[in-house]
Amino acid sequence: LSVFSSLWTPVDLFCPALGRVGPVVPDHAEMPRIYFITPTVARATQKADLTQLVNTLQNVKNLVWVLVEDAQQKSDWVVDLLRAHDVVSLHLAVHEEADVKLPTKGSRQRNAGLDAVEKLLQEFPASSSQGRGVVYFGDDDNAYSMQLFKELRMTKRVSMFAVGLAGAGAYERPVVDKVSGRVLGLVSNWRGNRKYPLDMAGFAFHTDSFERYERKQRAA
Repeated sequence: LSVFSSLWTPVDLFCPALGRVGPVVPDHAEMPRIYFITPTVARATQKADLTQLVNTLQNVKNLVWVLVEDAQQKSDWVVDLLRAHDVVSLHLAVHEEADVKLPTKGSRQRNAGLDAVEKLLQEFPASSSQGRGVVYFGDDDNAYSMQLFKELRMTKRVSMFAVGLAGAGAYERPVVDKVSGRVLGLVSNWRGNRKYPLDMAGFAFHTDSFERYERKQRAA
């Protein structure tokens, strides 16, 4: 993504209390880090939604908020919002091109967020566990329980979660075998014929998946 490459450098993390910081965020480094990727687009409720979300995220330790605007450039008011709250953030702007249609709204922004996290992880020595953690796609108009962040840190490879008020129903969730803990199926109220009918906020994966994917690509 050429737009992405021109807007991000490996040291572009920002924390109001610390100023610009490198890939190592000193506070609570012993906890698995959460990379919280959020696509956002201009609309009437955007400012209210992002304000609510940043007030939740600033209470979560060792979290990096990767906020990706669907815009030609970063919005000044979003920059001010991030500077006013104690959240380590990586702010990007990647415009959704009208002539390129991806399967899901916000896909280009999420992909840019994934690229950013992968580049950030490359700043750490290969033998180091620093920076390792969990990647989660958090929409800007959702409300999040603090319990979710505790459970996210327990992710070893892939984890799945129930999502309330998703689609036309009260919730979407995985169907889990109580004995083995394996996922047997998915309850979804929207396009249930999809291969994986789940909400974007319904799963997380460990950052080690980047390395496994690269090994698989090299083997192919």
